Amino acid sequence: MRPQRAGMTFLEVVAAMALLGVVTASLFGVFGFVTGGQLRQNQQLAAAEVANRLMLQYLDEPTKMPDTSTLMEYGPPEHPAKFRWEYTEQPVAFVEVMGDARETTRSSPLSPDRFRQITVRAWLAEESGGSRVPDVSTPVVTLTRLVDPMFPRNPDSFMNM
Repeated sequence: MRPQRAGMTFLEVVAAMALLGVVTASLFGVFGFVTGGQLRQNQQLAAAEVANRLMLQYLDEPTKMPDTSTLMEYGPPEHPAKFRWEYTEQPVAFVEVMGDARETTRSSPLSPDRFRQITVRAWLAEESGGSRVPDVSTPVVTLTRLVDPMFPRNPDSFMNM
């Protein structure tokens, strides 16, 4: 009878090391994926904040909007991200349901064509890892708001009018 040897063979050690390498590589891959996703979400959130600030600036005083070629910075002062942006203003036409049956003796002196749709789009600029134009690979946020120019948003907007 042969005595039993304690220990592992060279083949068992190589297989264990290969398995450990596969598990470690998959963990690093998951970690990289989660970190990249968090970075993209932070960039998306920053783009939303820039778009919101520009929308509020437009609503307060549309004539004092900065030039669209100006990059907006947002983030920590030591390393802010840069964002490109654009805005559009379009008229809104309302279609009245059963407009023929409406009573016309009590109509409003205000025109229903006064409403505007304001759209602000902000995206990560190429200086911060984005692109010059918005595309699917860049964090982009689009905000749209229906505005009635006859009724200001707040007292400051009223005073600016």
